[in-house]
Amino acid sequence: MTTSIKDVLDAHAENALLNLHTALPGIITIFDPATQMATVQLAIKRIVQDEEIIIAPLLDVPVMQPSAGGFHVTMPITNGDECLVVFSERAIDNWVTSGGIQKPIEYRHHNISDAFAIIGVNSNPNAIPDYNPGSLQLRNEAGDQSITLNPDNSIVIDTTTDVIVNSATTTVNSPEVEVNATNTVINTNTAQVEAALSAILTTPNTTINSTVAVLGSLSINGIVLETHTHDQGGDSDNSEEVAVDAPRNP
Repeated sequence: MTTSIKDVLDAHAENALLNLHTALPGIITIFDPATQMATVQLAIKRIVQDEEIIIAPLLDVPVMQPSAGGFHVTMPITNGDECLVVFSERAIDNWVTSGGIQKPIEYRHHNISDAFAIIGVNSNPNAIPDYNPGSLQLRNEAGDQSITLNPDNSIVIDTTTDVIVNSATTTVNSPEVEVNATNTVINTNTAQVEAALSAILTTPNTTINSTVAVLGSLSINGIVLETHTHDQGGDSDNSEEVAVDAPRNP
């Protein structure tokens, strides 16, 4: 059987494609938070003459995370996280080191040394559990911590632990605010409540440990204290009513 020129060219092209890298799934084995670079083990073996070969780990792989305009979304990347590894058309060494527009340090093409890792690609065993198909969610894998933006414009925050807000000032603008809590504690140097119409406190028991100053009328059970008086009854010897602090005739 003779070999045609086409067969030779096809074999040459196939052999060249074996060394041309485009994209492969990978597993992060080491992540450096300072540089956002990772060591990545490719998750697909190479087959050479029916022999399965595990490709050596890729070193110093830039990890892509959402970032633009001076804002960033960061995640606690850990060993074992899956990713998609894509390979650059040209050498990226100078760009990784200095940024900007750079000349490639070598003239290699689609080389396994020029990799980027994109997190968020999962195999079936690591698919996100209880995926919410109808809303945007920022959540943990367990689903017990989440911020959900719903199509009806409502926003729901769920957590099993604390929610802490650290701010210079905090302003809440809303027609109505409802707080349901077993216990509510407010610690502050000064507190001021302003209500245009009225303020109502309903509770079985109220204790105030403080000197109280009331500016305006004070009513208790419908009785205005500033205008309320009591008639003074006769004393034990039926003496006439006198002012409390007035001297009495002997």
